[in-house]
Amino acid sequence: MIVEGERKFTKADYLNYKKLAEKLGADPKEVYQTMLRHYKMRTPIEYESNGIKVKNFMIVRAVGKSTISHRNTIVLHPYAFTKFKEVFTKGNTK
Repeated sequence: MIVEGERKFTKADYLNYKKLAEKLGADPKEVYQTMLRHYKMRTPIEYESNGIKVKNFMIVRAVGKSTISHRNTIVLHPYAFTKFKEVFTKGNTK
C-alpha cells in the first residue's frame, strides 16, 4: 500500500494502543496484542514522501521522553492506520 504525503508528523499523530482502541471502538487488550504481534513481525508499510518511496514499519517504538515506561511503548505509524484496521478486523473475524 502506497500513501502519498508530504506532511511532518507530531507525537500526537502516533497512536498508542489506548487511543487506537478508542478510535476503533475495540477492546484495548486485543488492540495491544495485535500491535505487539505486528511489532515483532516487523510488518512493513510503504508511502511516498516528496516523490520518494519510503519503507517503514507499521508499529514503531515511541521516541521522546527518556523514562523507562515510555521507551517500552509501541505506537502505530500515522500512515498505517488503514492497514492496521484491515488486519485487526480480519483477525477478529477468524
